[in-house]
Amino acid sequence: MKNNPERYLAMIRSVQRWGRDSWLPGGLILLSLGMLAGLLLAAAGCSAAAGGASAPVTVQDGNLVPYTVVGIEIPKPLTSKPGDPAEGRKVAVNWLLGNCSVCHKLPIPARFHDMIGPDLDGVGSRYPASVLRLRVVDAKRFNRATLMPAFYKVQGLHLAQGKPLLTAQQVEDVVAYLTTLK
Repeated sequence: MKNNPERYLAMIRSVQRWGRDSWLPGGLILLSLGMLAGLLLAAAGCSAAAGGASAPVTVQDGNLVPYTVVGIEIPKPLTSKPGDPAEGRKVAVNWLLGNCSVCHKLPIPARFHDMIGPDLDGVGSRYPASVLRLRVVDAKRFNRATLMPAFYKVQGLHLAQGKPLLTAQQVEDVVAYLTTLK
């Protein structure tokens, strides 16, 4: 986006148009503008991950399944049961669970798509499951400027009340779904 000013201006106009025509409360409009600012910061090179190698870090977050982060990926699945892409699709479009289409364009019919986050069509061709897993579990480990919530984290989150947004199996299902988007 940094090298494509037309896309940047189109996104700004889209957010402005959405805010003007939206039935949603003003707070969500401000949230979208904040997400846009985070996306621009990341595009400007302010991300935390910047591709350097890092030592493996094992994360133990409350009663959640521990996992190991290596660089920008979680190499091993969180569960012994493989993810189910059909279940992952259901989680991704469910407004009470993944709700991915609030920020991302998905290659499915949806009531509402936004482009605050990247288009997920083809994401399975661009990234392996291990990288997608970290982005779903806790995207801030990859990019501190992201506004994407941590879906499998409770520590440091005031509203989590000891429960992650998704279970370990739901994370694996969403990752399995995303890998089908070629």
